[in-house]
Amino acid sequence: MKYAKYWGMMTFVVCFGLVFPAVLAAQEARPVYLVRQPDQNDVWTMNMGVQAEALRLYVPTAFERKGKAINLSFDTPGVSLNSGRETIISRSGDGLLVRYDVSIAGAPPLPKADRSVTIRFSLAELGVAEVVDSGTPGSYAVRQAILTGPYAKGRAWVQSIDFKDNRFIVVVGLKR
Repeated sequence: MKYAKYWGMMTFVVCFGLVFPAVLAAQEARPVYLVRQPDQNDVWTMNMGVQAEALRLYVPTAFERKGKAINLSFDTPGVSLNSGRETIISRSGDGLLVRYDVSIAGAPPLPKADRSVTIRFSLAELGVAEVVDSGTPGSYAVRQAILTGPYAKGRAWVQSIDFKDNRFIVVVGLKR
């Protein structure tokens, strides 16, 4: 009986040790890149753009592809986002490439991808006026992965995104 109080403490420590890392992982900051105009100072619009982009990238998004047309749908109940630090990565006449570190909480665990597709493109390729999602590198990569991937229906999400030497390297997970 004298160990009963220690048993409760030990149970708490073990549970806390198992749960706390999962909570931290769920709130890990993830990069979101956006291209914006140098004179764009509307904070509300910028923050909403960051949060919408984070949802499109890091929460599996249902898609349906018909030819080159892609329909995306989001089902994200209980997900909360925190837009963190903003860093200007690149400046050009066309705009600013800005990286935001966004924490996502309450998202369900990511499924195991049936296929991972790596998309590589330059900042210049992204800036072409005819490109859909030209201001959102992650969304552009997700669309390209869906177009080049083997599935007409499924879910897509960004597994990793990196910007080095004026090029993006994005790995997109696809699930049938």
